[in-house]
Amino acid sequence: METTLESQGKEELGVRAFEITQPAFIEQIVSPTACAELGRTRLAADCETSIVQDRGTGRITVSYRFGDDILVFGKLYTDELGPHSFRVLKGLWEEGLGEGEPYQVTKPLLYMPEYNLLLMSAAAGAPLLSLVGQDSPELLAATRQAARWLVRLHRAPLRVGRAESLWDSLKLFRVVRRLTKAAARVPHERKRLIEMVEALCRAGKQGPGQVPAVQTHGRFHYEHIFVNGGRVTVIDFDRSLPSDPAKDLAEFVSMLRVRAFKRTGSTATVDAATRLFLEEYLSHLPGNSLNLTAHWGAFLLLNMFHYVKKYEPDNEAFDRLMQFYVREFDAVLSGELLPGRR
Repeated sequence: METTLESQGKEELGVRAFEITQPAFIEQIVSPTACAELGRTRLAADCETSIVQDRGTGRITVSYRFGDDILVFGKLYTDELGPHSFRVLKGLWEEGLGEGEPYQVTKPLLYMPEYNLLLMSAAAGAPLLSLVGQDSPELLAATRQAARWLVRLHRAPLRVGRAESLWDSLKLFRVVRRLTKAAARVPHERKRLIEMVEALCRAGKQGPGQVPAVQTHGRFHYEHIFVNGGRVTVIDFDRSLPSDPAKDLAEFVSMLRVRAFKRTGSTATVDAATRLFLEEYLSHLPGNSLNLTAHWGAFLLLNMFHYVKKYEPDNEAFDRLMQFYVREFDAVLSGELLPGRR
């Protein structure tokens, strides 16, 4: 049930979203900022605005389109993630992931604390999302580029935010909490779900070790990666923290394979891309895979337990996806999906 504070927060966020899409705000703030930061003397007089994302997370993303060639995004926050994301983007831009580079982040244009608003440039190119589910050379090429972008990030000396412990990066508290809810939702699956968590814990005891923290992306997957020829741009650094690099690796391959299965009923179209991504990344930073099995398994369980909330008796689609999660989990823990195995 939504609390009064949550309701007030959503209402206040909506008010700010309305304010930043008004002509006066655009004329006084957005247009001159875009001109100055993007090297333009003037922009088209008319600006088309729209809310492109509002998922009820306490963040709203607004687009500002000036004519046919300038697109700026504004992201409103209700918490400290606004200034944090700005610091990460600014730091990475200055560290060499900026204009003219093959591996980029979106350019941070302005952070306005009075609105908790981050203005940033648009990412050029097509989202990797558009290729998932296609068994094509384009997907393989984009996947290789994504791996190289991640190598560039993980080699950057930047450190912004509180370093995560292995417990936090594995999200083990959330795994246990979701296990409890999932077991209550599908009591006939309770034994299997608990056995999967126990298997993850055993794998964790065998593998996890100390890996130097890097600045991770925090949500590194197909929705946030844009490919434009030989250039890759990545967006959304709200959850970027110094952490175990395997966290980013696990999220990318997990999300890639889940999305492909949902689209096609199989992982066949991304099996080669999975191997290529991991092999490309690990050819540069081989030591960063030490905790990959644990992170990959934990990510699968989190998603599986979340999906259980949609359980309906005699639902074939639900059963197929549950079986997929179980197969993927077993393949990860057995090493079948790790580099060097076919």
